[in-house]
Amino acid sequence: AMEGAVRAALAVQDKKKASKSFKSWFSKSVLGRTSSRDLQQDMQAEQLAALQQRQQLAQSAVFKQQEALAKQQQLLEQEQQQQQAAAQARAQEEGQGAQAGGSGSGKRSDNSLLVNRDLRKQAMLQGLSRCRDGQNVQNIAQDRQQVPVPSTMMDDLHEHDLVRTEFSIEGLTCYVERSDAAQGGADIFRNHSFEATVFAQMLVGLAGSVFGLGSEVCHIYYHFEGTTAAFNRGGALYFNLDVFLAQIRTQGWRFKSVVGEDLRPVFVPPKEAVVDWFGVFCHECSHNHIGQHDAEFANWMMSYFTGYLELLNAHLEQNEQRLDRS
Repeated sequence: AMEGAVRAALAVQDKKKASKSFKSWFSKSVLGRTSSRDLQQDMQAEQLAALQQRQQLAQSAVFKQQEALAKQQQLLEQEQQQQQAAAQARAQEEGQGAQAGGSGSGKRSDNSLLVNRDLRKQAMLQGLSRCRDGQNVQNIAQDRQQVPVPSTMMDDLHEHDLVRTEFSIEGLTCYVERSDAAQGGADIFRNHSFEATVFAQMLVGLAGSVFGLGSEVCHIYYHFEGTTAAFNRGGALYFNLDVFLAQIRTQGWRFKSVVGEDLRPVFVPPKEAVVDWFGVFCHECSHNHIGQHDAEFANWMMSYFTGYLELLNAHLEQNEQRLDRS
């Protein structure tokens, strides 16, 4: 009996030791790994939170920088608008002073557009943006609201009464004076199709290569013995073929031709012809800013001449290169 009691006590003691050993192993192995995994997850979560915080700070800095740039651009645009408004107001005031007291009177005009090429270029681009398609209107009647001009002007608009013809040259709509149309005046575009084609190509070249305009803003009209070379009606530009024909007769111009990319002939007019009609173009584009021929108009004319002279030279050089390659 004593031996059995001893064995039972030893068995109980062995069970306790085994239980204690299991608990120690479980704590070190299973619980230890779980605690390590939790610690790793916590570290990853902290790193992710820190990364997100840095990204938010970076985005905030970029946003603030963009906001500052936008405010700076807005202030610059406002300053430019104020300068342009001041220049126009002072030019108008100078023109009124000149009318009242002669060419030597009036206040000194603001020269910001004169000395600042960027401002002048921006103002001219705004003027060119006012050029419009003539919408192929059937009639262009007399503008009775315009004050008559006492002397012969290049674009004395109120003298015209044009009707649209069936002809379209190089995509340009053709018109004729109503009084000439009754006498078969529209036949001029058929009888002088060569000269009209040269004229149209020259105008399209000036519009696109020099002024960056589409050909749809240009139109051709014929007014026999008319006093105008061109006029501007609501941003649509109209050019008189009769003046071009008279120049050919008096100047003896000859036109060379090259083969275009579409295998159609491209006519290269003399440099003098291109320069003359560049001047007409500048004149008519100036009317996108002001209708009258006053001091402000003269300023715009000078701005277009000086602002687009380099592009005109490049256009003329391109014409010369075409002839050299032919």
